[in-house]
Amino acid sequence: MKKLLAMMLMLLPMIAWGQEPDSIPNKDRLGALLLNMTDDNPLVQKYGDNYILVSPNNGKPEIMLLAKADDSNDGIGLLVVRNNQLDPFRTALNEIIEKSNEWILTAKENHINKLYRELPVKFPKLMFGWFYGKRLYGRKSVPIKFMFNLNGEMLKFDVHGTVVSAQNKYIQTDFSFSLNSLDEIKELIETISPTALDKIVEIYNNKVSQEDSLFH
Repeated sequence: MKKLLAMMLMLLPMIAWGQEPDSIPNKDRLGALLLNMTDDNPLVQKYGDNYILVSPNNGKPEIMLLAKADDSNDGIGLLVVRNNQLDPFRTALNEIIEKSNEWILTAKENHINKLYRELPVKFPKLMFGWFYGKRLYGRKSVPIKFMFNLNGEMLKFDVHGTVVSAQNKYIQTDFSFSLNSLDEIKELIETISPTALDKIVEIYNNKVSQEDSLFH
């Protein structure tokens, strides 16, 4: 988890300033915002078997979804949903649920036990960042595919994409993560609802204020 937090520390200013992840600003400008983060920090949220990281971003929360990155140093990367993308992202997730229920019924009526197909739902293009060598690479606008994966009674969803570094076309990676049920998608939607995100940021800010009051 500490590696994830270090990555988050470097990605946060890029989100705020709209830069490509290849161009890393001085992370000292963030102060000590995340230097003492641990697994029990409110900015780290778990849904199903997955994690998201929440960035307070001056009252306009952003989220980062943990994903596998094939060509990363440690096999992980972060998919960033900016504040102005949260509404269309949540809308797309709800459309995934609606379309999946339709496909489940169609598969049952037609005795189809296996189906692997991209769901026809449009997601906003997201930023993805990953470590390769000693640098953080990525791109601001990356399309993702949301795959419907039915195998008998089991249904899961595979989310994946490919990103080419903004500064070096020879550096790229495939990334992916899975959601193991419709309930897990619903849990993600609840976790990133406006009310839930505001509460997470409030809890975090209160914690920081309490700690600051001890050392003044």
